[in-house]
Amino acid sequence: MSDEERLTLSCFMILAPSQGHDDLSARLTKRPPDLSSDERAVKLNLSVPASAFERPSFEANLTIEEGHLREPEPIEIEVVSDDEDNEERS
Repeated sequence: MSDEERLTLSCFMILAPSQGHDDLSARLTKRPPDLSSDERAVKLNLSVPASAFERPSFEANLTIEEGHLREPEPIEIEVVSDDEDNEERS
């Protein structure tokens, strides 16, 4: 990893089924949340290079599989730009 300046955030993403249960609603909080019976919390530790805000255009997809619901386990996510992805395929 380079010595580039990084911005960090530790927070909780609280998820709950929406009214029709076809979608999720979400909110973020920095403090450990008090949850209602239909809510679940995901602890997030974000680290973003400061340069990302020179051109803020990134996206992350997060899928939690059934087997990860019993034992909390860190999920490592690496965001790769389209340019880097295309170079790897060449």
